Amino acid sequence: MRLSSRLSLTQQSALLLLVFFILFELLVVSAITYFLMVPMARRSAADLAGLMTLSAQTWSELPPVTRPAFEIELARSHALALRAEPPHNAEPPSWREPYLRFLVASLSVRVGGPVATSREEIRGGTNGSGRHSLPAMDVCR
Repeated sequence: MRLSSRLSLTQQSALLLLVFFILFELLVVSAITYFLMVPMARRSAADLAGLMTLSAQTWSELPPVTRPAFEIELARSHALALRAEPPHNAEPPSWREPYLRFLVASLSVRVGGPVATSREEIRGGTNGSGRHSLPAMDVCR
């Protein structure tokens, strides 16, 4: 081995320790992601899907006079917007995040059918940026 003849015993030990520390770090990150972060994201997406379906059911059961107040409260408290019609000029989704895939899957299970997704630009936001990009869901039955 030519590599060992160039490096001292201390340098070889340090290099070996460095490799083991990097491998250990990768193992820990993988375990935390698989056993902690992915289940949390799934549960969070299921909770949001439950809120979304409950909001849509509640909105449809409300008298038309009280629907605007419910929409305002839903937007203020949960940053959700309900629409009777699908968005106009909707673009196909460009996101690949696992959380949004979990959300679509959970919505599909809750409504009992496929959920079509699209991307919509919302202007005039309240956080100062004035532009938001949110996924819009259309339930296909």
